[in-house]
Parts: sequence; structure tokens; C-alpha cells
Amino acid sequence: LVHPADKERVMTKFNKCLESNNDKWQDEYRFLKADGTYAAVIDKAVILKDENGKNIRMIGAMQDITLQKKEEQQLRLFESVVKNISDAVLITEAEPFTGPNGPKIVFANEAFVSTTGYTKEEVIGLTPRILQGPKTDRKELDKLVVAFKKWEPVEVELTNYKKNGEEYWVNLSMVPLANEQGWYTHWICVQRDVT
Repeated sequence: LVHPADKERVMTKFNKCLESNNDKWQDEYRFLKADGTYAAVIDKAVILKDENGKNIRMIGAMQDITLQKKEEQQLRLFESVVKNISDAVLITEAEPFTGPNGPKIVFANEAFVSTTGYTKEEVIGLTPRILQGPKTDRKELDKLVVAFKKWEPVEVELTNYKKNGEEYWVNLSMVPLANEQGWYTHWICVQRDVT
């Protein structure tokens, strides 16, 4: 019932385990289900030996990890998109959204680095307010504050400032991100240079 593409690898690992003094075996593979589809599984077993060390029995359990594998694949895809998108992406903590110390940046992609001149190491832990300056429109910033308080997506256009002080126009699109319990934990901000 092991998928043909996985079978040789699984059996080789299994046989090596039986030939060794190891008493535990584990592997991940695709397993044919009764409905004809394959599930990603993790299979774990303990090998019981007699008093002479001969393998006599195996006790195991198999767990369906198909959903976990799909989620991992989606996460890798999302990570690839965020890293390679030409728009700057920032992820900040959700709170505090007011005051000089919040929200703190927890992630910045390469496009943010190339747009602003800041390194990731320089901005992690700081607030995106480091990009604001004399020509940053207070009315647009107020729209952000209103959206933050209501936990609503928001889009604004601002004048921001690069590390070297150079001005640039940016379209900001921000979306709150909630955890499984529905509590907002982060803001995702996509910044497009529209200069």
C-alpha cells in the first residue's frame, strides 16, 4: 500500500533498521487508502526482540499527516511569494498601535530593503514610523489609526522617507492577521512605490 515512488526508499530504510541493533523505526510516505487516494502518513514502530536479540514482533502506529503536509506546502508557497514579490512587505505586531514604540516590525522582505535602504537587522523591533517625515500626510496616517482600532483592512497613499532621507510615494495596503482563536496578532503591510 506504499506509493510506488516511495516504496524502495521506505523498504531500504526499514530493512536497514531491522539489520541494526535499533529498536525503533520511523518514516514518512504516501499510503494507499481504501478510496484509491493516497494519504501522507508518518509511520512509527517499536521492534521487539527475543532474549537472543532476534526481531520477533513490531508494534506500530500510523498517523495521517496529509493536512499538515498541505499546510506546510502552502506556507512554503506563501514564504516564497513574500520573499520574491517586487512590493515591499512588512509584518508588524498587532499592538500597541499607538505610541512611539509600536507596532514593532517582525519581518521585512528584500523588496523593502532595496526600496528603503534599511537592512532587515536595522528595522526588526522598530516601528514603521521610522519611514515617516515632514511631508507624511497626517490625514492619511489618521486613516491608519482608525483602521487599527477597528481591526479593518486599510489602504492609504503616503510620502515616506528612505534611510538616506530621500522622499518616495508609497501605496500602503494593510490587513490584520488573526490567530486560530480569532485574536489579532499581526498586521501585514504591502508597500508599493508609486513615485
